[in-house]
Amino acid sequence: MNKFIKNTLSIGISLIIGSGLIVLPFIMFSFSKNGLVLGNFQSYISPNVQNYLSNKYDINYQYYATNAEIPTFIKNKTLDLAIATNNTIAQLAIENQIQPVPWSKFNLEYLDENNQVKKVESFFDMKYLVTDFTWSLCEYIGKSVGINNLLEYCVPYFMQKFLFAYRGPEISELNENQNITYNNIFQYISNSSYFTNSNASVMMIEDARSIYDVASLIKDNSINDGINPKEGVLKKDNPLNKSAPKIQELNQVYDAIFDFYKNKENKNIITFNSDSSILLNKLALNQIKGAFLYTGDVIYSALNGDNSSSSPQKPNFEKSTRDFYAISPKDNFFAMDGIIFNKTLSDQKLDDACNVVKELVFSGMSINENISDLDSSENYKYLSMENFDYLLYTPCYIKLYDYAISEYFKGVSDGNVVLENFLIDVLTINSDEIHINNVEKPLNNLSESNLNVAFENFRTKI
Repeated sequence: MNKFIKNTLSIGISLIIGSGLIVLPFIMFSFSKNGLVLGNFQSYISPNVQNYLSNKYDINYQYYATNAEIPTFIKNKTLDLAIATNNTIAQLAIENQIQPVPWSKFNLEYLDENNQVKKVESFFDMKYLVTDFTWSLCEYIGKSVGINNLLEYCVPYFMQKFLFAYRGPEISELNENQNITYNNIFQYISNSSYFTNSNASVMMIEDARSIYDVASLIKDNSINDGINPKEGVLKKDNPLNKSAPKIQELNQVYDAIFDFYKNKENKNIITFNSDSSILLNKLALNQIKGAFLYTGDVIYSALNGDNSSSSPQKPNFEKSTRDFYAISPKDNFFAMDGIIFNKTLSDQKLDDACNVVKELVFSGMSINENISDLDSSENYKYLSMENFDYLLYTPCYIKLYDYAISEYFKGVSDGNVVLENFLIDVLTINSDEIHINNVEKPLNNLSESNLNVAFENFRTKI
């Protein structure tokens, strides 16, 4: 039942994206004339769930490496519905390329403040079904770009946060500091011989925007001060904004990370790779000492990744010999992936798309359903739970999230309370962590291009 198969969200080559070239996606099936086309990041859905949906509905899958590819596919009507990250969702909503979510079509129910059963009619009713942190993120982004709430335009899929995970003895200076920052982390790992003894001691997911966010938090305690000047952000009242921050300005923000290494004899102490599976498996095998990764990747690495259960280097969570830890800085950044609907869908295709989303996301969410129920084969009965069991990213819905942090990891940890508490801590997001300075706003094309050029400059130097 617990598969722990890696979610390999690959990230495209920054310079290619910045130059405007679109990487051709892998298409799993030849498209039928009338079938739905769902766009998704590679491996961002359980194979069992995907097979079920394929057998039940006339649905095809088209994969992409990055969010940068999605707008072209939406505008070209290649995709009927797609999974995208919050800043891309906001961009497409501003550009009027996606339609508002027809919430009433899902026939969802909730209990209001008076414990009365009500039907979900609009995005506002979803406040009773999504987690507080999901609502906060959607509200902050919506208001910052001129719409009421991002839930107007997407069905939440999963959330994630950025973490630093490391192998070896606990570092009290980092783990016992409740106000830990990225500045503290880089100050330590760039000066400790434990992390500087070889070029590949620390690795980081190679993504221009994520690394910029870290650098911006080091520099200004906000991911929006440098990369999102007023002239570079898309807003509902200014969808054709063409201006952008200068490359030199973006270079200076990346230097917040480079400055920790510029006086070292070996500047390649920290290395980058766009394939998160390489990072998490190296960390699981103790081939690197630390890595900057997203939530699901850290959990999967802690569970030994794709490696044999007999691996002598697998993560150890025995209390006296524990050698796997993760740190979430108090000022961090968060991302939510959501499902969007192309505005060109016919009435019939929209109905079909809603049926697919209802099974994928909302199965088991009804008031009288038990999300953890099993079928006769001892597999999860509901697709939403089966999909979480595969991906292990932070759920956006109260019912699934509460089950995940209260019961799910007890079965995963085989009675190891240290491991159980670690996995829960990694998965957990608190609503007070979400604020306007740590959610990404949508950028125009020139800003994205300049960012990727600045990132290449940074990689060359470091």
